[in-house]
Amino acid sequence: MKSIKETEDGIKQRAIGHAKENDEFQKEKDSAIRAIRDVTSEFQSELNEFKTLKTKLSTQVVSQVCLDIKKELDVYIMNIKQKIDSLNIAAKDIEIISLNSKRVMESIDKLRQVSESIKKEDFELIKYSRELESNDREKLHLMQKIDVLERLIAKQRRSPDRR
Repeated sequence: MKSIKETEDGIKQRAIGHAKENDEFQKEKDSAIRAIRDVTSEFQSELNEFKTLKTKLSTQVVSQVCLDIKKELDVYIMNIKQKIDSLNIAAKDIEIISLNSKRVMESIDKLRQVSESIKKEDFELIKYSRELESNDREKLHLMQKIDVLERLIAKQRRSPDRR
């Protein structure tokens, strides 16, 4: 059998071997912990960078969407303004047409009044015209009588009986 000393030496050797293994394990463990911390730190850095990028992208997307909406709204607003301008022009035209229509109606009323008064006056003129014709006939008749009388007077003056 082996002697105690040999056993003791064997145990010491094994203890030294285990200590070395333990030291190596401790070093590996420390190295792994450092690597985990480094990876965690890098992950945290990447995560923060991702969050920052997410925020920037969100802001850019919102800005782009707002810009696109503004462009579309500008087109609609421009169309609405053009339609409003057209309606304003049409309203002015309608106002002018209304004013002209009112003037035409006033002229028609004046014309109607004049035509009514012409009818009355025309009737009076017809009556006056008849009187003039009657007077003309009477004048003609009287002139014919004057002619006949003048002829008779001329005849009597020429006739010798009168002397």
